[in-house]
Amino acid sequence: MERLSQVEHPKPNRDWIYANFNEFRARHPWVGSDNVAPKSVVREMYERAMTFGEYVQDYGLKRSEGVVLRYLSDVYKGLQQNVPEELRTPELDDVIVWLGALIRQVDSSLIDEWERLLHPDHAVSVDELRPSLPTGERSIVDDHRAFRVMVRNKVFDWVQKLARRRGYDEIVADAGSESWPDGEALIEAVQPYWAVHDEIRTDPGARAGELFHFDRTTGRVTQILCDPDDTNEWRIEAIVDLEASAAESRVVLRLVSVASAV
Repeated sequence: MERLSQVEHPKPNRDWIYANFNEFRARHPWVGSDNVAPKSVVREMYERAMTFGEYVQDYGLKRSEGVVLRYLSDVYKGLQQNVPEELRTPELDDVIVWLGALIRQVDSSLIDEWERLLHPDHAVSVDELRPSLPTGERSIVDDHRAFRVMVRNKVFDWVQKLARRRGYDEIVADAGSESWPDGEALIEAVQPYWAVHDEIRTDPGARAGELFHFDRTTGRVTQILCDPDDTNEWRIEAIVDLEASAAESRVVLRLVSVASAV
């Protein structure tokens, strides 16, 4: 029971958050005994390239999915309203666009009406701002920027699996074809990399935008693998299936190769 009481959910940057909130509370007595509750829900969904349904299933939250959805909606609104313009970065904007698209896939009313209230004088409706399918229905591929972020997250999730040297079967099951019958084929393809390098970097530098390329016209995706020596010769090549992605409401990627460009 003592060990169990020490188990808690991940709290990224909790020391920094608590210290800054305590300083804020000291100068604002009306805060009283209230405290912050840092969580890593959005961060984990973003880094693991998870859809709402995948996250709910992974943690067995079927009975609480309404709570999770409202939480995600609150995070989206908080990011939109509370981050000063001078502190907004392209990376943060990508997160906001991705999160908005993810929520709309489940229940667009949670943020569409809120956005209309924020911009009551806007001549164009929120629905008109987002492209539609010929049937009038929207899919995840219609918002080009949000979909690009989803593709980027998905392929970087593969990078993280390769870096951990496990999850090969998961990659192949998710994106395999006749060229990749099982995880052993992927292990064999990556073996020359491990003969030269002892790690694949997954730090923020390895996630830099210039290491990722997505040609929407051809569906071609390239993710450069960051090695410790910064030679960056290895890369993942994949193809996005836009029709399947729209039909399944998730990014459908087909792995083409993991190889050196030299």
